[in-house]
Amino acid sequence: MDGVNLDKLPILKHNERDGGRYISSAVVVTKDPEFGQNLDFHRAMQFSESRMSTRIIKGRDFYKFLERTGEVEAAYCVGNTPNILVAAATSVKTGINELEIANALAKTEVTKAHSVDLLIPAGCEVVLEGKVFMKDRAEEGPFIDLTETYDITRDEPVFEVKTVTHRKNPVWQALVPGALEHKVLMGMPREPTIFKSVNEAGVKCLDVNVNPGGSSWLHAIVRIDKQNEEDGKKAIRAAFAGHRSCKHVFVVDKDIDIYNPLEVEWSMATRFQAERDLVDMGKEPGSSLDPSAEPGTKITNKIGFDFTAPLVTKGKSFTRAEFPEVDLKDYM
Repeated sequence: MDGVNLDKLPILKHNERDGGRYISSAVVVTKDPEFGQNLDFHRAMQFSESRMSTRIIKGRDFYKFLERTGEVEAAYCVGNTPNILVAAATSVKTGINELEIANALAKTEVTKAHSVDLLIPAGCEVVLEGKVFMKDRAEEGPFIDLTETYDITRDEPVFEVKTVTHRKNPVWQALVPGALEHKVLMGMPREPTIFKSVNEAGVKCLDVNVNPGGSSWLHAIVRIDKQNEEDGKKAIRAAFAGHRSCKHVFVVDKDIDIYNPLEVEWSMATRFQAERDLVDMGKEPGSSLDPSAEPGTKITNKIGFDFTAPLVTKGKSFTRAEFPEVDLKDYM
């Protein structure tokens, strides 16, 4: 584009209470002299024709890069393929280039950005290139969070846009804040980290669901093949280690469908005794997305629920009755 005028882009105001027009779907490419490139999601709110305030959470790689240098070149890439979106949503060790993860999922071509020293996905639709400044701050928010509640207004770093490039007849991609697509991209990459942590704790983990009912962030349902009486509690502790922002963990037996909330609730009703099966992890830092967490510190009370049946039955059976399959052709 000739010059920079963000008013010419279809940047959306998603809800009447939003602080302004927001880019919600951008995969942000940055680079550090030591650690190389990084991909991540960072929302950005427009407040002038060329400047945006961008939410950068403390502890993220981008924040670390900014702390080290004070200003970082960035490319906000809008309109990406699913493999790019999933790779950018995945938390990995600092120094791992998420573009390599994207390429492992599906062949990914990259190209040089026009005005910043970055390699960007060649297939994205619109790219905003410029610099983000740690000390140049502007008001950002309010905006709808993953929990479908409004986040607070903060002073955040400013993204100054220098160049806008795009494909011919580009499509503007947006992620509806708090909706299922937002939840899937947040929660799904946490499932393998929990899965790995539980198995490393010596418990046979079969599946994990960071479910939408827990805003795809605050709850995890873990399905195990129980071999020892302590497996349920070990799985709870390991799940919290695998996802530090988690608030409640539910562990179920292998006969429970963790994608069916009625089955999970049934296992609670029939197999759970609070005195025996509740694991209180105490107060720990949780998620800044949790409206009930202690303001400013993220301190929350983490609880685990062991919904697994005892291996040795002392009273009634915990096994669900199975009915024989019937072929109506035999009777009709």
